[in-house]
Amino acid sequence: MASYSGEKETRLLESIMKNRPDSLLFARLADAYRKEGNISRAIELCVKGLNNYPYYTTGRILLGRCYLEQQRYGEAIEAFSAVCSVDRHNQMAIKMLADIFVQQGMQQ
Repeated sequence: MASYSGEKETRLLESIMKNRPDSLLFARLADAYRKEGNISRAIELCVKGLNNYPYYTTGRILLGRCYLEQQRYGEAIEAFSAVCSVDRHNQMAIKMLADIFVQQGMQQ
């Protein structure tokens, strides 16, 4: 369950996004939803936001994390791989991919 301050932040971000639906703040709001356990809403926000900002690596990493939490490994791999195609030195994406491959026994 989210803390009061977390809920307050979520409501503030929702208000901002209502007035600026194309804002990069989609990732912060999606992360707030993820932390509250509303993974489906977080994914929906990420997908919509990434349609506007396809190279926004923070949004892609967050999307990958959401997919991981739902154990949707193929989609998580796609999200983290997309980050690596834009920024091949992105340590978070590389680590997350490695973790998935190790977990699935696909070490190379």
